[in-house]
Amino acid sequence: MSAHGISTVYFFKLDDTGKIIKGTDGLSDTGIYEADGNNEGFTSINITGLEVAGTNQWANDKIKRVTHGKAEPKVALTALDLDHDILMKMKGYSKDSKGGFIKGKKKPHIAMLVVSTGFDNETKVYEGLANTEIIEEASNHSTDNNNESDSNTTLSADVLNPLDPTVFADPNDPEHQEPYKIWFSDETGFDLAAILKEVGGGYTAVDGGSSQSIAATTTTTTANS
Repeated sequence: MSAHGISTVYFFKLDDTGKIIKGTDGLSDTGIYEADGNNEGFTSINITGLEVAGTNQWANDKIKRVTHGKAEPKVALTALDLDHDILMKMKGYSKDSKGGFIKGKKKPHIAMLVVSTGFDNETKVYEGLANTEIIEEASNHSTDNNNESDSNTTLSADVLNPLDPTVFADPNDPEHQEPYKIWFSDETGFDLAAILKEVGGGYTAVDGGSSQSIAATTTTTTANS
C-alpha cells in the first residue's frame, strides 16, 4: 500500500549472533533508540534494491523462463538532527577521553525499523531491516550569511541478511530468508511488541525508564489496527 510521512524510526545495535546489545555498548539501557528527541528525526529515508528485475531466458524464439537474482537493498537516510554519541556508535566510531571519535576497524550490526502512515491515516506501515552497516560518506559545510546554512546528517546503509536464521524467514519455506520485511497494523494478529523483538534481536520492553514511550506506542498502534 502507499504511505506518507515518517512517523518514527527505531534503531538497535546487535552482536555477531544477532542479539541485542544493551547498556553502554548498546544504543540505550534497554538497547532500543528511537530517533524522535528534541530537533531529532529523519527528513527522508529511501530503501532501494528490494527486488531485482528478471532476466528473460529464450528458447525456440520464445521467452520460456525468467530468472530472478537476489535482492540487494540499500538505504539512504537524511536526518534533521541525531544525538552525536548515538550516531558515532551506529557508525562504529571509538571514543577517546578527550571528546574525540575515530572510525573503528569493524562496522557494528545495526537493525532499524521505519514507521510511516497509510493514506487512510489509520494504518501504520513498518519496514524492518535486521542487519545493516551504516556509513556517513561525507561531511559538507558552507558559510552562514544573512541566511543560516545548515548541514544535515546524510547516511547510507548497506543491508545484509539477518544474523539469526529464524529472523525474516519465509513462513512457507523456513530455509528461505530475506533482508527486508514489512508489516501493516491493520492485519489480523498484528503485534508491535513481536515486531520489535524480531527486528531488534530479542528486544523486550520493561517497566520504567526509556521503554515507556515504546510501551505506549505499542498500545496505541495496536488499538488502531
